Amino acid sequence: MTRRLVLITTVIAGAFAAGAAMTADAQRRANVQAAKDIESITCGQSPAAALAEFSYDQVMKEIEATSASLKKNLDGTGAQGVDEVILNERGGLIRMAQGKLSKPPTAEQLQVCTVAAQQDAAKLQGLLKQIQSFWASFETEDAVDLTKNAQDAAAIVIDKVKTKDFDSAQEAFGTIRESCRDCHFSHRETTNNGFVIKP
Repeated sequence: MTRRLVLITTVIAGAFAAGAAMTADAQRRANVQAAKDIESITCGQSPAAALAEFSYDQVMKEIEATSASLKKNLDGTGAQGVDEVILNERGGLIRMAQGKLSKPPTAEQLQVCTVAAQQDAAKLQGLLKQIQSFWASFETEDAVDLTKNAQDAAAIVIDKVKTKDFDSAQEAFGTIRESCRDCHFSHRETTNNGFVIKP
């Protein structure tokens, strides 16, 4: 009787463990965005927003738009993207697999994407400089360091794009995104009314 009870308990525990493992694996797969081949990308610089005075929220929105434009322009060069880890709306991490062009860019597309990527990276540097000054006013050293790292990575993007080393430019762009993600993780809180910064 005891053996039968132990056997039944073992089988039930094994079934629960297998079910939990399958559920965890399904959730992990749902969080990973699959990379796709991209037919074509239209390159161009992000539109400029007129900022009369410094507004943290407006500058962050401008950084987001410029960063997305820079990513699109780097992708348009045919560079091999690096997988990106981003924060979801609840602060969890999601790995985003990068897509790639299914065919090499034309010479004209390469020229347009190269110029636009340099312009976006330079614009991003200036915006990040404003954010660095903001955090320096609160003496928040880690945020100041992270924005400085992102500015340095933007300079690397410019240099690598000039020398047509697009894969290295993508890696430097990844460093920008990692610095932004780490700063958001430490100094941004999600509320019912949106994001709130934590100096």
